Amino acid sequence: MTYDCLDNGFLDNTSVFTVPPSHLFVLGDNRDNSTDSRMMSTFGFVPMDNLVGKVARIIWSLDEDGEPRFERLGKVE
Repeated sequence: MTYDCLDNGFLDNTSVFTVPPSHLFVLGDNRDNSTDSRMMSTFGFVPMDNLVGKVARIIWSLDEDGEPRFERLGKVE
């Protein structure tokens, strides 16, 4: 699920991106207010060499009604 508070916001309809080898496309879960790989002038693609670890715990998770999914909090994925 994504948080989309504006219809047809600036980042809703972007160009198609071709991710270069050894890079990642990072996408935030707030589609209207995430500085992520869609913002090429400020963020762009992330080189795989920049990764220093992996996600170990879920700190916060909401359901489709915006309510906490307590069963997921603190879980290892």
